[in-house]
Amino acid sequence: MSSTRKSGRQRVPNKKYTVDAFEGLDITNSDSENDLELQESKVQAAKDDGNDFAESDHEPVPEKDDEAIEVSDHSDTATPEDTEQELTKSVSGKRRRKQPPVERENMRSRGITDFRIRASRLDDDLFIENIVGSDEKDQADFRQNRNKWINNISLPTRYPNNLGQGGMAYAFNHPADQRKTEATVGWDWYFNEGGKSTFQKKQILEPLTSTAGVAYITRPAETIKKLLLGPYGKQQLFTLSLMQSLSLKQSWKSAQTNNYVNVGDPRNRSKRQDAWILNVGTSVQCLEWAPNHPGAIQYLAVSTLPPKAGNDQLESAPAYTPWLRSSSIQIWTFTRTAAPDNTVHLNPELQTVICTEWGYARQLKWCPMPRDPRINGSETRVHLGLLAGIWNDGYMRVLDLYLDAHRGSNTTYGMLVENTTTVTNSTIVKYKSAGFEARPPETLCTCVTWLSQTNIAVGCANGYLAIWNIFPPNTTSVQDTPLRPARRSKVPSNPQSNGQSTRPYLYIPIHHTYILAITSAYHSSPHLLCTSSASGHTRLTDIRSPSSDSVLMPHMRIGPSSLAYSTHLNCFLTNSEDRNFVRAWLLRRFWTYIGIAKGEPEVLSIGVAPLHSTILFGYADGTLLAVNPLRRYVGTFLRGGQPQQAVWKQEWARSAPGDPGGEEEGRGGEEEGRGGKEEGRGGEEEGISRFTEGYKLENVVLNPEYERTMKGHGSTFQDKDVAAFSTIYEEKSAIRAISWNPNLDYGGWVAAGMGSGLVRVEDLAI
Repeated sequence: MSSTRKSGRQRVPNKKYTVDAFEGLDITNSDSENDLELQESKVQAAKDDGNDFAESDHEPVPEKDDEAIEVSDHSDTATPEDTEQELTKSVSGKRRRKQPPVERENMRSRGITDFRIRASRLDDDLFIENIVGSDEKDQADFRQNRNKWINNISLPTRYPNNLGQGGMAYAFNHPADQRKTEATVGWDWYFNEGGKSTFQKKQILEPLTSTAGVAYITRPAETIKKLLLGPYGKQQLFTLSLMQSLSLKQSWKSAQTNNYVNVGDPRNRSKRQDAWILNVGTSVQCLEWAPNHPGAIQYLAVSTLPPKAGNDQLESAPAYTPWLRSSSIQIWTFTRTAAPDNTVHLNPELQTVICTEWGYARQLKWCPMPRDPRINGSETRVHLGLLAGIWNDGYMRVLDLYLDAHRGSNTTYGMLVENTTTVTNSTIVKYKSAGFEARPPETLCTCVTWLSQTNIAVGCANGYLAIWNIFPPNTTSVQDTPLRPARRSKVPSNPQSNGQSTRPYLYIPIHHTYILAITSAYHSSPHLLCTSSASGHTRLTDIRSPSSDSVLMPHMRIGPSSLAYSTHLNCFLTNSEDRNFVRAWLLRRFWTYIGIAKGEPEVLSIGVAPLHSTILFGYADGTLLAVNPLRRYVGTFLRGGQPQQAVWKQEWARSAPGDPGGEEEGRGGEEEGRGGKEEGRGGEEEGISRFTEGYKLENVVLNPEYERTMKGHGSTFQDKDVAAFSTIYEEKSAIRAISWNPNLDYGGWVAAGMGSGLVRVEDLAI
């Protein structure tokens, strides 16, 4: 029999410094106190058990492994056997008092396997199951997507190889039969059931002359842009007038020999692809390519911010205040011309300008569903499609856009810029009312996304989600009908909408404050909606049962403003808390992320292509970054890090005092004082933009340790390349909007809008 160790300290009673008035009474072992202790033990056991829904102030520290995919699971799940061992062992390995078991009926499980193992050690089948689920069709579609585009290093390829890999194609989880049904049956409401005639009746259009249209055009103080373009080290100065375009091939030709220069330098491509730069005026707010146009003409809608002015002062917060002002939307056309070497060139022209008095368009979204043309013999116009947008007056509107099929515009608009009146009436059109418009009471619409051909989801400034059916139209006004039964409220009157607004069929609170972004999981799961709010929460909601089926990703200090869905990856893409990382949040495991890209400045825009897996990211310093995240979606991660490519970079700088225009700014500053430059010249400063390209491919190691060190959690930094500061860049250098062309023959064309008022359109397909 082994001896028992005893303490050598003398046992003495503890000193009492107070007199217990209830000593001797049997009240300390009451049932209430026993219940309290039992409840505390259950809570402690649940925390030790690693319950999915147990709160924690600190995130778990993943194991540092450069060869492993960055997988952060913020709520691990423990098995009953692990829980039993954890309860009986202490941290130091010694046995401790066994706590009472947790009642299983009070616990919840997600019903999926644990994913705490490093991804590099997972079997491929298990890895795919944790990403897309156990459905065999979903797994097969994901494998086909991965096998087709995984060999694209960064940029897409125009044609597939002998094995069928690469090229432009629709995602395998969006099959041909589904697209055919959406293109035919899905649009019967518009062509056969009166939808077209209803929109045409409700839309009131007014052709404008050039003299009247100038008031709606965004005209900055700096109407001529100065550009530095050309090969590396041999750039030349170019000027670009308002609403004009410039081919980059011209900038790559020598002024003396009219030939390409320095063909031996790999950064100077002797046969560069087509690229154009457009001068749209002021900073680009949003831009979108029109889908369902497989022909020779492509259409691009661009919305710009109004120029700054010293007298634009709102009494309340501008994000929560409707703002009515003259604005416009530019529709650019790109006509296809074939070259002898079978390359495609798109020559840009400004087709028309849509003028409104609803404030500038914060967001524009074309209806992405496929559509058959159904053109009759008497139709002489081109149907662009349904364009949904959020305007600065807080309304969501849907425009049914038609354009003249045989009208050019580049020459006529050049006359408009010169304030002449010799311009055709169809070049500039004012929309007095939209085909569909709505706004919930006592709030503003902030973001929009399409769910189907007739259903639109909108995020609001009060944290509510609203979903409308745009057909059949519901003419019931909510001025006399309460939207929420618990409270009667009226819609603020709007002169442009005659005080009318339709009621959404779903209007529920999903956030506590301002919704920053919203997107749906179309094509694969259009019933799933992802929203981010200013409170730092991002939520995935199933609109079939929104009250019960929702999940939150880990809270961030700053809510992500960039949000997109990739149907090839089955995930949502957002910027990280430090804003320079890009994370993929898996659709099956929304609380788990995989890092796919990393840059130094802040991510402001994300461009997801529907015809290939390459994703573009626009940064605050003007860098356009291309990444193929499918290379991260393998069970055994490739050695050497994640490949990513800086396509080009735009840098904007203010003009020096000796440059042309700088003296005027100086004189304005003397007249108006410190604010004279902004108030005297409308807040616009003259400057110059420089485009550099030819950056080499780089491999970056995406490791969670980098993010923790950049957040400043540790006292020392383990990597010398990690900086603990943020750089502030010029506002006009930023890439504010990115859009891939959704049409099959033009899937490699991309448009990027910048804060300097320039739009670069380029074919990136290899």
